[in-house]
Amino acid sequence: MYTRVMPRLEDVLADLAALPGARAAALAGFDGLIVDEAFAPGRPAARRASVADGDVGAADALISDSSVPDALMVAPPGGPGMSALDGAVVELTHAWNGVRRACADYLAGGAARELLVVAEGGALVAQVVAGAWFVFLWTTPEADLEHARAAVRDAASGLAEVVG
Repeated sequence: MYTRVMPRLEDVLADLAALPGARAAALAGFDGLIVDEAFAPGRPAARRASVADGDVGAADALISDSSVPDALMVAPPGGPGMSALDGAVVELTHAWNGVRRACADYLAGGAARELLVVAEGGALVAQVVAGAWFVFLWTTPEADLEHARAAVRDAASGLAEVVG
């Protein structure tokens, strides 16, 4: 009898973050909140408080500690202890919801499934994972974007089993 093993969220994100040229990967909701994140090897990971850890009041808060690299923190208005990924997801979610509406309502193209943003300092590749979720990868400018897009598509497929 064949038993299929469901992928673990942490493993899928760690694999994405380990790609050449990757900086960070995360699973987030279209509500603007990060579910989980992984950083490229050699980059310290930010720890999040959780209800399971007994910190009921800080379930979505980033615990500030010295292992969080300065480049991944933002100053207010994000608020003390808000990571750059948290801020990016809030903005990305807002923009992506607009892109989804534009594609579906105005261009008759259906729902947008993938988003690729190329900036001077890197690229963001995002893919829908089941209706309310998306996975994204933030890369360096030198990353192979076709490889990154394929990896994010594969991750989205695996994560759909986890969150679907």
